[in-house]
Amino acid sequence: MESDLLIRAKVNQERSNKGLKLIFLIWPFLAGCIAVRNFGLKSSRKILLFVFTYFGYTINFARESMDGFAHKEKFELFAKLDSSSFFALIQAILLRKSNSGELDLYSVVVNFLVSRFTDSYQVMFMVHSFVFSYFMLKVIEVIFDDVEGIKSFNVKVFFILLWFLIPINNVQAIRFPIASWIYIYGVIMYLKSENKRFLFFCFLSCLVHFSFALATVVVLAYSFLGNRNLLYLSFLALSFILPNLFYSFLSNFDSSQLGEGVE
Repeated sequence: MESDLLIRAKVNQERSNKGLKLIFLIWPFLAGCIAVRNFGLKSSRKILLFVFTYFGYTINFARESMDGFAHKEKFELFAKLDSSSFFALIQAILLRKSNSGELDLYSVVVNFLVSRFTDSYQVMFMVHSFVFSYFMLKVIEVIFDDVEGIKSFNVKVFFILLWFLIPINNVQAIRFPIASWIYIYGVIMYLKSENKRFLFFCFLSCLVHFSFALATVVVLAYSFLGNRNLLYLSFLALSFILPNLFYSFLSNFDSSQLGEGVE
């Protein structure tokens, strides 16, 4: 009897999967809404990954002031970059001697690789949206499975806020939003499992956006020192003080000496 119920459940889920895939082909937005409502199913999570990845492909720019427009222009330059110039740029970034405005390896490597196959900036944003969506959904999945679904109003509100913490439309900025979800995933999985291999994702976030170096130092300190509230509150206080000192120091230099990469 129990095996019959499992077989029926499996058949119903397969039908639901096919139906959701068909809806995705006709109207991706509706498929995404249905997938969010049924987030407990693995098939729904895959559909959401497809929906968000496709969203990256549809990105367009009504104004040149939008964050993604600068990435679009940079990608068009990458399409004209040869391999020797690319490796020279990588070396300059590693040695912190780049005058191109590039400070992080992730966007440079991904944009160059994508530009070998196409000069479409929409494909470039689609690839970045896939990376962004993968880690965002992994974070939500870990928390969702940990609380065993949405069973109360408070949990529902929490997940609504979590979806909008760093939403998919922020992907046009590329570096910081992607680095944020990678870092959050690494921290959550480390705290959940106490397995230090997940700290790799914190290091990985630094390659996506250099500003996560300090955040990675904090989580490394935690991994060795444990729960030391006074120490971490000191880090928090420094995060308000150091930026002002840093910018005061930079004001003594000519901006042309510092390159375009200083943020």
